[in-house]
Amino acid sequence: MRRLFNLLGFLACVFLLGYAYYLQYVMGLPPCPLCIFQRIFMGLLGFVFLLATLHRSGRLGSRVYGLLLLILGFLGATVSMRQIWLQYFTTRVPTSCAAGLGWMFRHLPPIEALRLVLAGSGNCARIDWTFLGLSMPVWVLVCFVFLASFGAWINFKAGRKKPIR
Repeated sequence: MRRLFNLLGFLACVFLLGYAYYLQYVMGLPPCPLCIFQRIFMGLLGFVFLLATLHRSGRLGSRVYGLLLLILGFLGATVSMRQIWLQYFTTRVPTSCAAGLGWMFRHLPPIEALRLVLAGSGNCARIDWTFLGLSMPVWVLVCFVFLASFGAWINFKAGRKKPIR
């Protein structure tokens, strides 16, 4: 049962990433640097779900997968919360002109590039898409919290007793 639920978590991550690419390439909504970081963490979350699906792990392995899912979900949720802060709670909008993510990581030290990404840009503060009155980073935050909690619960539950197969 644990492996089936991990597969469902992986498929949810694939669906969410597919929808993000649909919005980018079909609907013409280019991602900001914070959106790209959220995609990276969602992809990593999906990768851990896939590993947990394919690996017949015992107690320790299940707990490791659960912990990895919690950590990645927390990091992704943190990036989402930063973008939500920029969209809803700042009075001073960051500069609208920022260097591309690739340029920053090629020409700046990694810590400086990360600082610039987390500082946000005008693109990160702009709300281009909503569903039920909430912007995309809010929904991504909900997905990170749900998927990480679900994955951790399933894998920690399996780690408490004999592995669920």
